[in-house]
Amino acid sequence: MELVSERYRLDAELGAGGTATVWLAHDQVLDRSCAVKLLLPDRADGGAARADRLRAEGRTLAALDHPHVVRVLDQGEHDGQVFVVMEHIEGGSLADLLHREGPVRPDRAVGWMLQILDALTAAHRAGIVHRDVKPGNVLLRSDDEVALCDFGIARFELQGSGTRTGMALGSVGFMAPEQRVDARSAGPAADLYGLSCTLFNLVTDDTPVDLYLAPDTSPRWEDVPPPLRGVLRRGTQTDPRNRYHNTEEMAEALRGVLPALEGFERAQRRGSDTVPLDAEPAAVAPALTLTAQHRKRKVAPEDWAWSSRRNKPGRMALWVGVSLVVAITGVGLASGPLVDRVQTAVAPTPSAPEARPASPPPTLAGHWVGNVAGDRPMSMALSGSLHALTGHVEVVLGTHTLRGPVSGSFDEQAGVLSLHEAGAATYRAERGAAPGMLVGEMVRTDGGEALPFALVWVGSQR
Repeated sequence: MELVSERYRLDAELGAGGTATVWLAHDQVLDRSCAVKLLLPDRADGGAARADRLRAEGRTLAALDHPHVVRVLDQGEHDGQVFVVMEHIEGGSLADLLHREGPVRPDRAVGWMLQILDALTAAHRAGIVHRDVKPGNVLLRSDDEVALCDFGIARFELQGSGTRTGMALGSVGFMAPEQRVDARSAGPAADLYGLSCTLFNLVTDDTPVDLYLAPDTSPRWEDVPPPLRGVLRRGTQTDPRNRYHNTEEMAEALRGVLPALEGFERAQRRGSDTVPLDAEPAAVAPALTLTAQHRKRKVAPEDWAWSSRRNKPGRMALWVGVSLVVAITGVGLASGPLVDRVQTAVAPTPSAPEARPASPPPTLAGHWVGNVAGDRPMSMALSGSLHALTGHVEVVLGTHTLRGPVSGSFDEQAGVLSLHEAGAATYRAERGAAPGMLVGEMVRTDGGEALPFALVWVGSQR
């Protein structure tokens, strides 16, 4: 096994993201288990910035020193790769628990969130905004105790941030509306939004994506106990000024409804007809032909807003099974990009009208990230004219990445993207509820079920 800094023996991989891998390790000096977060090898596209974020995360966690924040034990560099050593929490994340057992009993989930609010109180007082509160970043110390982790994209309010204006970082399904447009605009209220979505997700096992658009009458609230609905409705308001003013106020509201939740059992697990997702490569052939967990979702047409008058309301119900991103730390979302704007090249006008050549067709070049079937990372890169797009699609299954070439077109008038991967799958997508989103379905050519996917624009093609 690899030895990091001549001290930490890497024993098993606990998880991997777009920028770093977390390992279960053994500290040979102190003879104890720990977790080592090791940055992936440096790349030309922002490697230094990722290293700076990981170093900042280590300093942030060490400075907080809170019982409900994962403790940092060491930090350094190994063979050019920055690493942070943290305490190892064996209980795994709340996302893991949700995947194994389904919805959580409401009073239990509220108890956990009160602990996370206590941790966020300490962070906000220190001028730190987490910006990525979600079940995957809450770890179980025991049945009754949790700890917040992954401050990799936290923003220091008093010291500024390395985030560029017009960029969004975080996991889109749990990301406040203002954070999607510009991460610099994400203040403490964005963490309250993420925590409200986390609580909704734990109690219902349903996707919290665009929860701020669901009215009081939406069926999405049916699995939320009535005493808790008002708290979550306020916590997920579109305007941050209409949410709770601070963590203490939201904690007080949750403590106020906690006694009324004791009689509520956990909601019935969704998708009793689920098919387990097998991450072994032998179960996946050809590329993008995969089995995936399919969950039934409740949705009403009024739950979804559209960015173009050409689209008919309510059609987003076709794809409500998606639960967006990702432990996607580091996602950049420009305000108003994607297919709402395409690059149009116009040739100079010759002096003689009869010699004027036809204008070249509009072109598009972009890269999107998100997931398919709610829990498997997916990315897409496209370029070319709108009528002749080419590129590739990638889906991550465990430690394996499936990549396949695609081709197709974008109907600008209808706002529909259609792609085909020979012998594997077809894709159809439309604009999502926020600028920069694509939401659609992947249909396998072998006749399998349609799998929902959702992606957000992260910049020009890579």
